Amino acid sequence: MAGDVKNSKVLGFNGNGLQFKPGDVKARMQGIGGSEAYAAANILTPEMEGWATTQFELFYQKCGLLAVPDISDKASVQWGQWLEGPVIDKINKETKYKLSRDSKTHWSVDFPFLFAHIDAYLQGNVIEAFGKKYKRVIAEIKCPLTYSAKNYGEEGTNQVPTWTLMQCIHYLVVHTNVDAVFVFVQLPHEKLKHYVVKRDKKLIDTYIKAVCRFWSFVEEKRKNPDMSGGPDPRTSHDYTLVNWNHTDEFITDLDPEGEFAWKRMEERKVQAKIAELEDKKDRLLVLRSIGKAPGAILKDGRQLTAKRVVTRDYKEDKVKENFPEEYKKCQKFDRSKFKKDHDGLIDKICTYEKSIRLKAK
Repeated sequence: MAGDVKNSKVLGFNGNGLQFKPGDVKARMQGIGGSEAYAAANILTPEMEGWATTQFELFYQKCGLLAVPDISDKASVQWGQWLEGPVIDKINKETKYKLSRDSKTHWSVDFPFLFAHIDAYLQGNVIEAFGKKYKRVIAEIKCPLTYSAKNYGEEGTNQVPTWTLMQCIHYLVVHTNVDAVFVFVQLPHEKLKHYVVKRDKKLIDTYIKAVCRFWSFVEEKRKNPDMSGGPDPRTSHDYTLVNWNHTDEFITDLDPEGEFAWKRMEERKVQAKIAELEDKKDRLLVLRSIGKAPGAILKDGRQLTAKRVVTRDYKEDKVKENFPEEYKKCQKFDRSKFKKDHDGLIDKICTYEKSIRLKAK
């Protein structure tokens, strides 16, 4: 359990016993934490694309080649942090469970590069849930926003989001004497939900194999910065990172797959413009067909509504002329003008994001 030296050993920089806060980016480079488990194991489902960290990005972060994004000001992150304490208090007051908060950094004995920051652990030697008994249990508190409700299934099961499931598996690897992780989920305006992630040998062994392979890449890259191997890129951003230090000569034998992909991109741009023009033409035909009616019933039974909406427009100079004080309060920041007038100041405040722009001529 938390604080159990027998099963959770504290290691750190040169073995000096590192304890740190979950948001300490520099300290986190010494290993892999629970929130990074899905990326280290190379799990990226379609629902995670667009926001999740890829394995290749995590690899570059751990090697110090890519900055870790600061998400502390995100509403969803702040919401979860604010509610964690009150939800633990609610569990202690309104359920049969008694939770003790934990602020330690726990390091795995068997895999010294794995660490964990748990929310709390359950008190007692016999902990019952959904007809099963457990001796030692970790509590993970989740306070997602309403749109995340679809990611949770039946209570009492491990039907939690993939990234949360992998976080729990990670905790079970670090804490070898823990039987299960109870995930308590508090969605806005809903009752507290309770899920259970039990030990699953196959899943744990698979995770250990994947995470060990990942960390071996990190260690090799640190020893040999010129190493060209590592995790396989999966996204456009990954390929941008790995191919940033490019050569100066154009290749003359672009493989057919790449050639056809570029042609498809060009064709879609053309088709998008054609579709936009065709939409305008078809809109006129639809409006002519509807006439003065409020809409029409389509052949497939759907109701097509033609809602009349009045829109208002006004000129900026009229606002400035008639309402000068209000106008001063509503000025929009002009990026182009700032860059033109104060280009030398930009380097003092900006961050850099690598990208590759493709263009054929």
